[in-house]
Amino acid sequence: MAVEDDPDLLAVEVDLITVLGFEAIGCLSGRDALTRLDQEPGPCLILLDLRMSGMSGHQVIDELRRRKWKGAKVVIVSAFNWSARPGDEDLVVDYLPKPFRIEECEQVLNRWCP
Repeated sequence: MAVEDDPDLLAVEVDLITVLGFEAIGCLSGRDALTRLDQEPGPCLILLDLRMSGMSGHQVIDELRRRKWKGAKVVIVSAFNWSARPGDEDLVVDYLPKPFRIEECEQVLNRWCP
């Protein structure tokens, strides 16, 4: 699952995930992602933008924790420097800096979605 509020970037991420041989779900907001996670079997990984309008990536992580989410692990995708907040390590497993190279995304997907 890719969660990104920029429709053009989301399309690129979804296309890349698909080309790399994985099933992709795209969500334009944190709320949309949470709704999709409630309705469908969970993905193995969530590529999550941190700075989104409406619900930020941090708020999505907080909501997943509140729901005691045991599904997919989260990879932060951000143009800004990121460091884990205390307690994030239960959900957040990796970080992809924007812009990322195809090889970097492929390594992350292969690491967490064998």
